[in-house]
Amino acid sequence: MAATTGSREAGSIDVAVGDLWLTGRCLNGTMKLHIEPLAVLPMECEKLAGQPFAHQIVIDKPTTYRIWVEAVSGLSWNLRVEQ
Repeated sequence: MAATTGSREAGSIDVAVGDLWLTGRCLNGTMKLHIEPLAVLPMECEKLAGQPFAHQIVIDKPTTYRIWVEAVSGLSWNLRVEQ
């Protein structure tokens, strides 16, 4: 997903058994990365430089997840989801 500001839905993904990777950058505030119904990942983002993040989640059964970001106004972020 290209650079985005504030809260936004990233979409839904059909996930197979195995590793799910969520990577990206965020800048200037706090955000929560929601992987519903699995997890909520809170993050603090630096104010001066884009902070990279990477989360690996082990999936034990195939399902569809909804992914969205809850972010303070003015926070810039991008996200890549891979399996």
